[in-house]
Amino acid sequence: MVRQVRASLAAGSWSWSWEKDWVWGQGSLLATIGATEGRQQVVVDHLGSVGLVANRCGQRLAELATNPWGLDLFSSTQNSERHRFTGHLRDTNALDRAWDDFDYMHARYYGPMIGRFMSIDPIRGTPKVPGSWNLYTYGRDNPLRFIDPLGLLWFDVGGKWTYFKDTDSIQVVTVDDKGKMTATTVKGYQQVVSFDGNMVTLGRKDGSVVSWKARAGEMDDNGNTQAQLQGVPDRGPIPEGRWSFNPKLIQNWADTNTAEKVAARFRRGGWKGGPDSWGYQRVWLNAETYTGPRDPASFSIHGGARFGSAGCIDLARNGAAFFGAVDTSLFYVPVLVDYP
Repeated sequence: MVRQVRASLAAGSWSWSWEKDWVWGQGSLLATIGATEGRQQVVVDHLGSVGLVANRCGQRLAELATNPWGLDLFSSTQNSERHRFTGHLRDTNALDRAWDDFDYMHARYYGPMIGRFMSIDPIRGTPKVPGSWNLYTYGRDNPLRFIDPLGLLWFDVGGKWTYFKDTDSIQVVTVDDKGKMTATTVKGYQQVVSFDGNMVTLGRKDGSVVSWKARAGEMDDNGNTQAQLQGVPDRGPIPEGRWSFNPKLIQNWADTNTAEKVAARFRRGGWKGGPDSWGYQRVWLNAETYTGPRDPASFSIHGGARFGSAGCIDLARNGAAFFGAVDTSLFYVPVLVDYP
C-alpha cells in the first residue's frame, strides 16, 4: 500500500492529514481509498494499465481508453487517478488535454504523446538487440508486449524478468496462438548483477547502475574474455545463464585465520595465492540454469592484483568498489551472464 499525506505549516508548526491510499497486489493496482472519494476499485489490463475505475458498489466511474503507447484517446477520458499506463504515476497537468501528460518511470520520464522517453537510457544498448541502441525508445517499440517498470530496462511480459523496484512480483498474463490465457507470477529483485565478459554492472535498489571492468577465464592476446571457451575447464569463462549469490555470504580476507593466511602464501588452502589471486573479498555463486559438465560450485566473483582466473568473474582491483556497492542487507542477488 502507498499512502499520500498532505503537510501544512501554520503558526510555526506542521500538521499532517491523510488524503489517499493506493492498494497493490501481485504487482498491480487493485483499489484506491480517498478521503473525499472513498473506496474505488480499478481494473487493469495484461500490462498493468488502469482501464476502468468503479465505486464500491461496482458502478462504473471512468473508462480510461488509451492507444498502445498509453496516450488517452479522448479528452473526456482524462481522470484524476494518477496511476495509469503500466501502473506508473502520471503527471496529468491539465485534465482537459492529454498532449502534456508525462509518466514518471523512476529513472526517466516517458511521454505517451510521442511514445518515447524524455532522456536517454543510462544502461545503453546491447549488440544482440540492435534496436536498443536508440536510447529513447520505449519497450523496444513493442508496447503491447514489453513494459519498462523503472525506465531503465524493458521487461518481457511473457515471463523474462529484469530489475524493477516497486513491488516483489507482478502478475503476467500471456495468450498463446489458440487463445489460451496463462497467468504467471514473476518476481522482481531489488538488486541485480550482469556480466558480459567485459563489464560487471550492478543495478541498485534506487534504480541507479554502476559498472566496472571485469574478465573471466583465460584471456586472448588482446586481454579479452574468450566466450567460445565456456565449456573448457580451468580455462574458459563462467558459462552463460543465470546465477545468484547471497550478499551475507561474502567472504573477507581479514576474517581468515593466521594458518589460512600462511597456507595461502604457499598456494594452499581455501585462499590459494591470497589477495593477489582473490582480492580482499569474494562470494561464491549458485548456478540456477547451468547444467553443463563444469563444476557449478567452482565459480565466484572476486578481485585480485590483476586479471586472470580459471573461469570466475574477476574484477581485479575493482573488487573493493564492487563489494562496497553491494547491499549486504539482502539475502539474494541474481546474476545474468550473457556474452555478446
